[in-house]
Amino acid sequence: ARAAGHANIELRQGRLEALPVEDACADWVFSNCVINLAADKNAVFAEIARVLKPGGRLLISDIVAEDLPDWVGMHADLYAACLSGALSPADYLRAAQEAGLHETRIVDTLRYDAAAIRQLVQEELPVALDELAGRFGLSRKEMLDKAVADLEGKITAIKLTGVKPVG
Repeated sequence: ARAAGHANIELRQGRLEALPVEDACADWVFSNCVINLAADKNAVFAEIARVLKPGGRLLISDIVAEDLPDWVGMHADLYAACLSGALSPADYLRAAQEAGLHETRIVDTLRYDAAAIRQLVQEELPVALDELAGRFGLSRKEMLDKAVADLEGKITAIKLTGVKPVG
C-alpha cells in the first residue's frame, strides 16, 4: 500500500478468529463473502466486536442458506463456494447480536433463483458436479438438474450492518 502511495493503509495478515490488531482500533469492519468460510463464526463476530471502537460500524456481504440437502456437505468445493458452511439468515444475525453488536440488520438480499444456481454449479463447481454425479449414479446433466431443484431459493446473498455500542 505504501509503495502505491497510500500512507493511510496498513495491511496485516491474520486469521478471522484472531485478528492481529489492538482492541477498539477500527472505525469500520468490512467483510465480503468470508465469514461463512470460518469454522467458528461466533468467534469471528466476537473478534469484530473486539476490534471495533465504540460507535464503530460493520458492513458484511455474505452467503446464507436454509434447509440445504445433506449432499451439499459431501464435497469440499461446495464449502469453498460458500454453500456448505453457510448459516441461516436468523443464525447469522444472532451470531452478530450475541457478540454484542447492536443495530444489526440485514439491509439487502438477493435470493439465488434456478438460473443463478445452474450457472454457479456449471461454471464454478464442475469437479464437484462430476464427482457428486458419480456418487449418486447420475449423469452430469441429471446431477445439475438435481442441484438446481434441491438448491433453488435456499441460498441468499445478504448485506448486514451493525454497530458496536458506545459505553
